Amino acid sequence: MDAAGGQTQTLWLKIPAGVDVSMDGLMALLGRYGGNAPVVVFDEKTGQRLRPRDGFGVNITNDELLGNLRDMLGIGSVVVK
Repeated sequence: MDAAGGQTQTLWLKIPAGVDVSMDGLMALLGRYGGNAPVVVFDEKTGQRLRPRDGFGVNITNDELLGNLRDMLGIGSVVVK
């Protein structure tokens, strides 16, 4: 739950099948923007849904993080909900 008593939002990322992204590079980017929002990564090529280690979270209010992710994965591949 967040400070307002609502559910914590999650950052959902999709790695499109045609996009070459290293998980190490993606995790390094996410690690620079620590926060409380959980992250779920869906790899379209393998059909796997991945979650970083327990306790890993990012700051989803950071526009720089979201912009970098959209540049890396595509606009429709970055969703906060």
